[in-house]
Amino acid sequence: VARRAAGEMADEAGVYVCDTLGELPALYSLVGIAFIGGSLVPLGGHNLLEAAHAPGGCAVLHGPHVEATARAAELLGAAQPPAAVCVGSVKELTIELASLLADRRLLENRRRAAMDTARALERGVLDELWAELYGPLGLPPNGESAEGPSLCEGPATRGHSVEPSEGEIGNDVSRQHLN
Repeated sequence: VARRAAGEMADEAGVYVCDTLGELPALYSLVGIAFIGGSLVPLGGHNLLEAAHAPGGCAVLHGPHVEATARAAELLGAAQPPAAVCVGSVKELTIELASLLADRRLLENRRRAAMDTARALERGVLDELWAELYGPLGLPPNGESAEGPSLCEGPATRGHSVEPSEGEIGNDVSRQHLN
């Protein structure tokens, strides 16, 4: 077992414990299975969606204590196949891990379900936010006006390049940043 906080490298061990802030997002994209810490004990669990939303998705395993992300656990668990599975003990965790490692098709299906569910949840949250912010203004949920073009696209930008012309560049410093 290797630990980052102890200065140990992941390639030196078969198991790597992520115990420093900010390293999980990069690692989730490299693995296909994630056990969510803080969930076998009454700590509330960490973020299930972070693993599910990783590029390629992760089959998510978690303990019964997911109070911090209960709704996400419920929705990920309801996906078909389940994107997240609750395990009640280290023994159950071992059995689930062995099952996923033995069946590549099952693992890939669970990873895809996790990624799809996380993205659907993300879209739902954005739709709810849009409705909350812009619904009272009567704007449709997709950000388009009744005529169709994007609200960000108007006469000033439609059909025009956002790149400045040579005459619009004020000095050599600006020119260097654009090249």
